[in-house]
Amino acid sequence: RFELEAWDHCSEQMAAVAASKLSSAAKTPLSNELYIQTLVGSVMSGGKAALRVWFTQTGAAITEESLATLRELLSDAMAILQHGFTH
Repeated sequence: RFELEAWDHCSEQMAAVAASKLSSAAKTPLSNELYIQTLVGSVMSGGKAALRVWFTQTGAAITEESLATLRELLSDAMAILQHGFTH
């Protein structure tokens, strides 16, 4: 339950920041609530996927090396989203 609440809180915060950043561009589709929620959901899902892969690879061991691996996985997940799932 705590983990779900943490992910939800993070999603809410990201959506709030995105909405505030895009509010000045109200005439663009970027200000659309559906767009913001889809974007946030995609980023959060990419982060969750990276975390699951990291747990599998490292057993959730917290070391400098494993945290570097987690950062790389998070970066790779965001790159996948950025490039539309193309390799």
